[in-house]
Amino acid sequence: MEPVPTASSTKEEQPVEPPKDGYLDDVFSILKARQHPIVLVEESALRWMGIRVYPERDLDLLIRDSEMEVIKADLLATDQYELVEQDLDLRLSDTYTQQVPRLRLKTNNRSSYSCISLWSERVYMLNVDGEMIEVPDPHAWNVVLKEERFDLHLSWAQADSISYTTRINNGVMVLPPTLAQSADMKYPVYIPTIPRIFDALLDQASYRVTHAEGFPGKVANLPRYHLRNCVRYLHLEKPQQRERVLPQLAERNQGEMEAIINQFKRKPPVTLASLQMELDKHEILSSEVLIGFLGTAYLTLVLVTIYYFIDCGSKPTANVIDRGIIDFLWRRFSRRPNKKWGTALRRAVLMFSDQQVVTGIAILVAGFSQLHCGLASFHWKIIVALAWFSSLTHLTTLTVLYQYFRDNPVIRNWRAAFMLITVILLGTALVPTGNRKWPGTIEVPTLCFFDELAVDRSGYGAREQETISMFIIICFLLISYVTRIIKLSKRSSDFTRRWLRSKPGNLLKKCLDGLNRRAQSKSPQIFWALGHQLLLGTFVVLMAIYDIFGCTLWEVRNYLSFYRIYGDLHESISRLPS
Repeated sequence: MEPVPTASSTKEEQPVEPPKDGYLDDVFSILKARQHPIVLVEESALRWMGIRVYPERDLDLLIRDSEMEVIKADLLATDQYELVEQDLDLRLSDTYTQQVPRLRLKTNNRSSYSCISLWSERVYMLNVDGEMIEVPDPHAWNVVLKEERFDLHLSWAQADSISYTTRINNGVMVLPPTLAQSADMKYPVYIPTIPRIFDALLDQASYRVTHAEGFPGKVANLPRYHLRNCVRYLHLEKPQQRERVLPQLAERNQGEMEAIINQFKRKPPVTLASLQMELDKHEILSSEVLIGFLGTAYLTLVLVTIYYFIDCGSKPTANVIDRGIIDFLWRRFSRRPNKKWGTALRRAVLMFSDQQVVTGIAILVAGFSQLHCGLASFHWKIIVALAWFSSLTHLTTLTVLYQYFRDNPVIRNWRAAFMLITVILLGTALVPTGNRKWPGTIEVPTLCFFDELAVDRSGYGAREQETISMFIIICFLLISYVTRIIKLSKRSSDFTRRWLRSKPGNLLKKCLDGLNRRAQSKSPQIFWALGHQLLLGTFVVLMAIYDIFGCTLWEVRNYLSFYRIYGDLHESISRLPS
């Protein structure tokens, strides 16, 4: 539950007592006094039907239309609940649910639920008085099938039995550590039968389609989402289960339910063995691919480093730090290598640079083309890591190729275009990694994360660690590409140098001269002398920082650090879910 601030939050904290049974006794006592049965719906009920869903905050109860207002008033009269709006992030942005009253607990009693949603018979399209199944608690600690006539059989479903009896005999924990009602309450809790809940969900789904104009915004069909989960976890596509369920439904809903079942395509079970076979089949992680890709990248880095020490210091545009480092190293040798070595190395680096930019675009285009084919987040993570590694390798090669591109403007323009394509594709590919649920399980399609971003953005937040990490990486990517594109052209490079270094530097020099003259001629001299020394120190530090960040060696070192932090493919593979 989310902690709710109270008036005593500023006082000295008291030791928290362990939770006790009966955290819903106040609700049960009100329903018991009115002889109203406790009927669970939505996720709370689906977990007792063998469906792997997770109620996050709300306990959903079905209430008679005639008693909705009085029961809601009774709950509010306890002064333990307050009326709040539905959290659409928990309802797949389904605006139909806004008509459901939602009561939030004012204090944190460490129970399983912080809110109670009261569904009327009219809204849920299900009568309270009907065939029901009794369950021991509103919350099923582990998913279990209480209505055992729909249990799975290994011989035809390739799945273990999830019936209540089987789970109990196997020692599976079904009840939560803290029960909703105390031993003194003993009021039964029910769920509708599976056919009844299916009929209600099908009626709701049809209503949302036929009356879509009554709900503002993009209406998500929450009941249809529940039905697809039911098909998946109850294996309703199997003939045995289909024959059990369809005849039990209302005649008006049988055709629609059969259509939902026919649309479902079950993926083969994912195991370590099947996953390895799939990877070997597509050669995503084969040794040959890794050796070829990583070997080329690291060879490129080696060539860039050698070229830096052989030829960079002799360039007229070389940074003062680069010249100083290279001159210091070559003083111990009688002569420097022939310039032909520099020419040969530059051509080799240019060849590998072309290869890396084409490889990065090809990997990303191939990944995006497979999104609608159900490309899993497992594979998407590898694709992003490969593209990121290729992108950084390409950016590293540019640090020693600026003069070549300045001398060849046509080639430079083509390279800038390819860089723009790369940064757009890679930036978009990084967006799903900012979701707090990323990467999910190994079989979750990556397209689900893109769809969620388009619908409600609930997985992203300014305080989410994954979102912050994604934002930092994309910012680094954009800054790196913008600065490299600027440096490819002498005109743009000179323009930025003039406005970021020359003009601010000249302004500081004028200020220093003015302070120096005042320190020598005006009183109090110590005031002007102190200002002169402070400004001089600032000027020296800024010039040093500018030279450090502008030197080629710093750029190469900077990219090597990001290889280790983000781009190393081995680290990415080792952190993939097992």
